[in-house]
Amino acid sequence: MTPAGGQPVNWSQWSVILLKPDCVERRLTTVILDWIGQVVLVSAVRTVRVTEAQIFAHYADLFPKAAEIGVDIAAGLRRIYAGRDAVIALGHSPHAPARLRALIGPTDPAAAGADTIRGRYGIDTLAAGRAEGRLIDNLIHTSDDPDAARRDFALWFGPGQAGLLKPLPPEEETTMTHVPARHGEPEPAQFGTGPARLQLMPAGQKAALDPYMAQIVTYRKSGLSLNHIIGCPLDCGYCVRHFWGDFEHKTPHLLVPTPEAVEMLTGHEAFRASTTPIQLLNKATDPFLPGVKPHLFQVLRALDERGLDNLVLIITRFTVTAADMLELERLQHVRVTLLFTFSGITDPRVEPIAKSAITTRSIATACARKNRTKVVLYWRPIVPGWNDDPATMSGVLAAGRAADAIVFTGYYHKEQNAGYLRSLGVEVPYGQDYNRRKVLPEELDARVIAAWRASGISTPLFRKTSCGVSAAHQVADYNGHWGVRELCDICPAAQIGRCHAGHRQPAPGEMDTVLADLGYATDYLIDGGHVWTHSLGEQKRYAIQHTLGFQIWELDQPHLLHAHGRSLTGYEPTEQEQQELTAIRTRFTHAARFDEDD
Repeated sequence: MTPAGGQPVNWSQWSVILLKPDCVERRLTTVILDWIGQVVLVSAVRTVRVTEAQIFAHYADLFPKAAEIGVDIAAGLRRIYAGRDAVIALGHSPHAPARLRALIGPTDPAAAGADTIRGRYGIDTLAAGRAEGRLIDNLIHTSDDPDAARRDFALWFGPGQAGLLKPLPPEEETTMTHVPARHGEPEPAQFGTGPARLQLMPAGQKAALDPYMAQIVTYRKSGLSLNHIIGCPLDCGYCVRHFWGDFEHKTPHLLVPTPEAVEMLTGHEAFRASTTPIQLLNKATDPFLPGVKPHLFQVLRALDERGLDNLVLIITRFTVTAADMLELERLQHVRVTLLFTFSGITDPRVEPIAKSAITTRSIATACARKNRTKVVLYWRPIVPGWNDDPATMSGVLAAGRAADAIVFTGYYHKEQNAGYLRSLGVEVPYGQDYNRRKVLPEELDARVIAAWRASGISTPLFRKTSCGVSAAHQVADYNGHWGVRELCDICPAAQIGRCHAGHRQPAPGEMDTVLADLGYATDYLIDGGHVWTHSLGEQKRYAIQHTLGFQIWELDQPHLLHAHGRSLTGYEPTEQEQQELTAIRTRFTHAARFDEDD
């Protein structure tokens, strides 16, 4: 078969995708096509009403095995397919059949890994089917090999559709990462990294996003955050995208063109040149995925060309190459920090990327080539039973030996991600004690610090992201954590000196000026190393905090001694702390009344 005016078809680059009636009826079509789009270019998607003749021809190889299987093949195929709707499509990429067979998993969903389509979404089992004398429902078929792709195309699309088989241009091909097996382990499936060229998200899909996911610029504690790309195929089980119903969006898409996103960032009400820390693409994708990376560098160059020297935080767990580092080192103004998320977790149900050396290789590559660019090992999440044993801790610390800093933190324990992980059979600690803040109990904090001190490495350890980033660039912490002095017991003397020198309590007039400049309004109480506010909201509090370099707290979400702004799981506030908080609330109320009367 030859497409019109083209070369003979290279069937090793094509696969026919059949989403079976059970997939269609469970409304999984979009989700599964999104998965498939991680590893191949998907085209020619169409719904078909399956005929008996088609499905008998498709599964002709099953009929001689009827006695062996113990199933009436004809009756089983009629039950599952005949007269019902299915979805067919084409997948195109180098080695498309092999890639898709690895992605969908084995015939029996019960035997398929959680990183495969059948393992994730299958609900039937081969054992149940055999016991009931029937064929199983397993969602999807893709062509076994190039010869099968040729046969499947003739059956489902027909010879008159050869024009669908025109090879796509190289820039549209999907990039793949192959995860090597460890010695003695079976070779794991490949996982996708998304398309090499991103498309704008369709308007209907964009309109259906959770309002928070649809926000392109938001203010977080680590900085003003630009997230105009949504979608990640890396499938970390604890991902925060669970909280906003976006975890199943695997293929990265642009919400707006990148130049427009840059204007939204620099035009934000709270953006201040040289002052506002910036985070790039940290909410809903990995910035070093092949299709996302060009947009990351486009943003960086645009900021740098404007002469902006703001701190810029880039969080990744993916591949950073020597060429990437060369590009970063060419930047002359923006002060970039690469924060490599590395937890030491080895359970692929929690972190599918864990079975590869991608992150540790990237850390080594970046550390060997950094100069202006700083490197932080982002040790997160640390979770009891997952990665808190001495050997794992020692291994993570060793990976950060050449980094500028190591920052450690806990796990966002919420119902959505905990439920997902438990559905995969992962044992999740902390029970039903869900919390808006990260969980890292005091006992675990102490063990992390003890492991670091025993490791013999010279890399400084920090509890807060901004502390590690600021220390790497040799400036005072932009979040003003010197006002929470117990955080600083592990900080190097030089950084303590910088933070002490740069920490200044604002006068009421200065606080009023900042509020007016930002267009915010709140009652407040200046109290030692922090300012109490009420009902201002996180995003506005962080904007004030970064402008002043001073802690801005919320009266209804108090920070308690040694909890370090984390969840109170594992911490017990003392009676004295409770009394002090009551006194603060009383003082705040009196101050607010006085201001109103005045």
